[in-house]
Amino acid sequence: MKYIITNASSPVVVCTLEENEKLVTESGISAFSSSSIRVFTSSDVRFSRNFIKKTAAKKCFGHLDIFFARIIKILGRLLSGGALFHNTYVSQKGEGTVSFSSNYIGGTVLPLSVSNDNGYIVSKGGFLAAEKGVRLSNYVSGLKNGLLGEGLFLQKISGNGVAFIEAEGTVEKYTLKKKEHLIADVGLLLAMSDSCTLRTKHRNTLKSALLGGKSLFSTDIIGPGTVYLNV
Repeated sequence: MKYIITNASSPVVVCTLEENEKLVTESGISAFSSSSIRVFTSSDVRFSRNFIKKTAAKKCFGHLDIFFARIIKILGRLLSGGALFHNTYVSQKGEGTVSFSSNYIGGTVLPLSVSNDNGYIVSKGGFLAAEKGVRLSNYVSGLKNGLLGEGLFLQKISGNGVAFIEAEGTVEKYTLKKKEHLIADVGLLLAMSDSCTLRTKHRNTLKSALLGGKSLFSTDIIGPGTVYLNV
């Protein structure tokens, strides 16, 4: 897939797809395309046949397990800022183009190169679109991070291909070495390599919080990996 990102007041990503190549976006993303592009809408809360077979093997609770697993997955998608449905754009007659715009005026769209050895954890609602080979799932950050930090449910991007994330405002990139720390205010994290560790630390005093407008807690990101902050 070839793509360009225009630097307009609201960034637009223009993707050129080869025949039968696919691009996935969440529902609600504004997009326009050439006549060779077809769009299909589906849910991503289904499970593989192997999962169903293994679960259904339990005589009493098989179908209930599938039901509750589906409910948990749906709730996780909603709490992580994702949509229940996604749109798949396919070029069916030769080469075609599809363009989609950011949800933020004056925002930023970033491409991420995703591989089996290089996935990303993305903040709530940060995912925009991706090639078909990229998988989007939920990431549970832990109770302390959920209550006091970046949120309990984040989004995990894995697989192989290019993914696009978006932010309101500008983005700063940092590369961390092994065990190197990057401390930021809560709410600034846009994305980090899945090799990084996320922690919430008590950093500021009550006086700083009340009089200086600072939060009592900060986000501590530990390398190795790449970090993107929405500043």
